[in-house]
Formats: sequence, structure tokens, C-alpha cells
Amino acid sequence: MTAARNQSAALPRGAALAGARLVLPGGVVEDGRLTVEGTTLSAFGGDRQPGDLDLTGHTVVPGFVDLHVHGGGGGSYASGIAEEALTAARTHLAHGTTTTVASTVTGEIDEVCRQAAVLSELAEDGILAGVHFEGPFISHNRCGAHRPDLLRDPDPAL
Repeated sequence: MTAARNQSAALPRGAALAGARLVLPGGVVEDGRLTVEGTTLSAFGGDRQPGDLDLTGHTVVPGFVDLHVHGGGGGSYASGIAEEALTAARTHLAHGTTTTVASTVTGEIDEVCRQAAVLSELAEDGILAGVHFEGPFISHNRCGAHRPDLLRDPDPAL
């Protein structure tokens, strides 16, 4: 619904988007109608009305959730730089991913702690749903692209 969401900011209170195929928790509704209240979809269904934004030929789905993403739009969650993380989050939001869990990669412990400080603040602010630390507590046998020299055994104190 990205295009409609971007257009909905200019819609008057109670305006509607009509004619789209709606993917809802209970099933798919053809030729559906959504009522917009500010930035919230407040009602589903009803007959088309004059002034409805015509979305015929489009499909409207709930916002996507990405549980493992390292960045986007040129910004990296693993950079430890708030502005880069915000760039990534805004990029995903602009393309329909409404919820992201920021993923990092194995690094020096000081760097991972710095990343944690930045990303946890964004999570507290509701910009991120959480943080997924993809290391350094990874098996050497399953390290993939992570630098083996930075891997370590789990350490609860750390």
C-alpha cells in the first residue's frame, strides 16, 4: 500500500481508498474499500462513494515485518551510527516494511557494544522492533561470513 499510504496524507479525514484487492486476516476481499482516519485505516468494507481514491488493479496488504535485516537505502544497522540506522528504517518503511529487527554482524566487542547502544535507543523509541546480534557467540563450525577470529564462547557477564 506504499503508493496509497503516501497519497493518504493528503486525504481528508474519513476519506476512503476503494477498488483494491485487500489481503486481510480473515481472507482476501476483492474490490475492497478502506476508510482512512489520519494515518490509520479505520474501517474495511462498504460501497464505493464519490471522492474515493480508486485503487482498482492494486493489492493492499498489511505492513511487512523483517526479522533479519542489516540495513537499506545505503544505511547500515551494523555501522553503529544512528543516522545510518534511521536511513535504513525509513527506507524499509517507504517500501512497505513497517516493522524491522536490526541485525548486526560479528565485530570487536567494543564495536558491538557501541552498536547496541545506538540500536537499543532506536528500539526504545519504537523505530526498531528490536536488535538481533548475529554474533559474536556463534559456533566456529557455523560461522558463515563471520570472521572466525572474532567468535567467542557465550559469556553471560558480557
